Amino acid sequence: MKGKSKKPINKFLYWLPRILSILFIAFISIFALDIFDMNLGFWGTIVGLFMHLLPSLILIGALWIAWRQEIVGGILFFFFGVFYVFQTIGTHRTWSLIIAGPAFLVAILFFVNWILKGKDKKFRMVVSIAIMLLLIVLGYSFNRFFVEPNMCKSFHEDVESQLEQANHCEQDSDCDVIMLGGKYVEFGCHHYINMNENKTLFYEQMDVYNERCSKIIDKCAPSPTPYCVNGKCVSLTET
Repeated sequence: MKGKSKKPINKFLYWLPRILSILFIAFISIFALDIFDMNLGFWGTIVGLFMHLLPSLILIGALWIAWRQEIVGGILFFFFGVFYVFQTIGTHRTWSLIIAGPAFLVAILFFVNWILKGKDKKFRMVVSIAIMLLLIVLGYSFNRFFVEPNMCKSFHEDVESQLEQANHCEQDSDCDVIMLGGKYVEFGCHHYINMNENKTLFYEQMDVYNERCSKIIDKCAPSPTPYCVNGKCVSLTET
């Protein structure tokens, strides 16, 4: 009886991470379909679709390797989860768990497969735990020293570009001021924008930036009154 009950358990453990991997990859691939709503044209859509599907393609490669080498699958899926957590935990905690959670589960199941295959199970368990701890440290270090600085710079430039595009006018009454300073000081003390622009959206983006990137707190002087000059809102000191 014991010999008969052992085989289906092994089959279950063998197929579980593989089936979950396929479902997980299919799930994250669904988000790539948003590209069809962006009206980017044929080639823009093709390139955008490829970029959106890149994580799925990487995971398909990881699954192909993991099918025979479970420890490699455990490492790759666990690192994917770690990387995603450090990328999103500060701003999208819910999505961080939704995406990284299944990746961690799949990784652990691959590690379990690898552990049960060997005779030295205790040693393999210690190795698996050590690998996961090392991946957490490496993932944090990689994100902290390589990814975040570039991401923060790009995010800052994007917000600055949007503020610049929001500065347009035809007459003085079109001009408005978005007050910054304080926790928003990295974007200046104030920006002139068109009165019809949504200030809340800018503040929300800057809040996301501050939560992930900014450590500066400062105060600024009050903004001068804006005037419309040559299609741009400016202060008299700038004219």
